[in-house]
Amino acid sequence: RFLGRHAALFYLVIMNHIWLLSPSFAYNFSELIEFHALDTYGEFVDANEELLRRLPPPQEALDYFCSPDMYIFDEFQTGR
Repeated sequence: RFLGRHAALFYLVIMNHIWLLSPSFAYNFSELIEFHALDTYGEFVDANEELLRRLPPPQEALDYFCSPDMYIFDEFQTGR
């Protein structure tokens, strides 16, 4: 998690600097990254479909989607 969070922060800083130089290039580059992530995730799901179906959902997902409080996302966004 540490590496993932810091990699995301590094990506954000780099993309902000690229945006200062060329907003259209930054947008197109970000779009290419998102399409690549979508393709990669799709390949992963297709290759591991049976395994993923057998795995239980993470506790965080159960807490979020099975909670009687359906406004938990709003609370997360506004409860600072």
